[in-house]
Amino acid sequence: MSMTIGHKPYTGAINTDSARYKRAKAMYDEGHPNRDKTKSAAQAKIEQDLEDLKMLKRMLGQKYDDFDLHFKNPFEADEETFIRNHMGLFDEDGDLVNAYGVAGMDITGKDPSEFHKIIDVPETARQDMFG
Repeated sequence: MSMTIGHKPYTGAINTDSARYKRAKAMYDEGHPNRDKTKSAAQAKIEQDLEDLKMLKRMLGQKYDDFDLHFKNPFEADEETFIRNHMGLFDEDGDLVNAYGVAGMDITGKDPSEFHKIIDVPETARQDMFG
């Protein structure tokens, strides 16, 4: 899954019947870590990674006593916060909004016949292009 750069959290009222909500809810259900492992297992992994980083700093002769990780995994946020943050990725039709705020430009998973169209171009336009 790729993330769109520059999206803002959704600030409107949440309508659970909207396409925007359904897409964000599907992202939450798809990637939520509590489905595969408990929070304590995830916390244990983070603590082990922290110990590994401290050991690396010791090997390099650097100070490591004040080294600590303080971050919040976005998937560990409560469901409403996660959905609200990710609803900003979609427009009201449930289409992914790109970094410029334009929706419907993502062709991932679409049939090529949906976006490959042959259109008539006037001869004068062709001459202007090559002339």
